Amino acid sequence: MTLENHSMAWDWLKLLCLTILATLVFEHSQLDIRISELFYSHGHWLLEKGAQPYAFIFYDLPKALLILLAVYPHSSVNYKI
Repeated sequence: MTLENHSMAWDWLKLLCLTILATLVFEHSQLDIRISELFYSHGHWLLEKGAQPYAFIFYDLPKALLILLAVYPHSSVNYKI
């Protein structure tokens, strides 16, 4: 096992620790509230729901890309019995 393969074997642990750390920071602090206050003022959100082109850029397009990336690789796999 080379040093490069050894470091790649621990990538999952690094990602898990980062996920746990991010969850603890955002769930048990006021940081998420402070961030949301930047986008909400005077009783209204900075961007209204469904406002174009933002709804397309930040919602519709990523959703379509996720669906394509999830479906396309599996359709090109040749299963042999």
